[in-house]
Parts: sequence; C-alpha cells; structure tokens
Amino acid sequence: MMAAELKNQPQWDWMRPGVATIQANATLEEAMAKMKALSVHHLVVLYGDNYAGMLDARDCAGIWDPDKEVGQLMRSDLPLIDEDTEVREVVQLVLARGVTALAIMKDGRLQGIVTTGDLVRLLEAQLGDPEKELPHLIEQGESFLALPFVQSFSRLLGNAGV
Repeated sequence: MMAAELKNQPQWDWMRPGVATIQANATLEEAMAKMKALSVHHLVVLYGDNYAGMLDARDCAGIWDPDKEVGQLMRSDLPLIDEDTEVREVVQLVLARGVTALAIMKDGRLQGIVTTGDLVRLLEAQLGDPEKELPHLIEQGESFLALPFVQSFSRLLGNAGV
C-alpha cells in the first residue's frame, strides 16, 4: 500500500480489539497486577460503565503508594476516537498528546484501543515482503524517509526508546 493510501486508511481495520478496563476507584496495586496478568501496558479507566480515562504503565512509574486510586493517576484529557478516524489523525493525536494509546468508540460503546505498537505493526505490514520490496524501497528510500509521517513516527519511536 502506498503512503497516500496508508494515511487515509480507517484505524478500525487494524485496531486492537477488546480492551482491558479497570474502575477508577481501584488501587495502583490492583492496576499493576492486572496489567501484569494480562501482559498489557494500558488500562481503560471507567466510572461504572462510562469512559473516564486511560492508565499507562508509565503513569505509574515512581509512585510508591500502592493504595493510590487509579482515578488520581489516569489521563483524563485524552480524546476518544471512533471507527472512522484515519491513521494520519491517530498518529497526529499520539504525537501531539505524547501518549502511547487511544481508546476507540463505535456506536457510543468502547470497542478497543490503538497503541503505538499497533501503528508500528501497521507500518511493518505495509512495507510488505522485504525480498520483494527491498529494491523498490532502496530506490525510493530517501523520499520515503523524508516524508513528514515517517519523520514524526521515527521521533515517536526514538522518544519511546525503541
């Protein structure tokens, strides 16, 4: 898929289905245990059945009070995206907000999340079979690497320590 097609692809086709949730009144200890048990780095925080925010494992770094409530640690300023949000907009939101995941809604219901890891997997899938694509990528490499999307994505990966 060419960059023009990729940037306009709806995220619904490649988002991570399902979502790990936790209630806002749960403790940091409960949240960390849940993340470990599910092998995830993000939990969608709920007040009852309603979206309240997102808890990233990074939000918990350096906090030594295991009884602190998740609602005090979560990010509540994150936008919700819907199934029609395009990849380009998702990447722009991730970069602008400095986050590693966004919650996805469909028909007013929480459906899943999209993470920076999902974005990397999408990019990798779009690159195709290296043996078939390598000559083309070498030929087009400089122009591909100069694309603002690739530059921004590279900075995102660098900031994430990847």
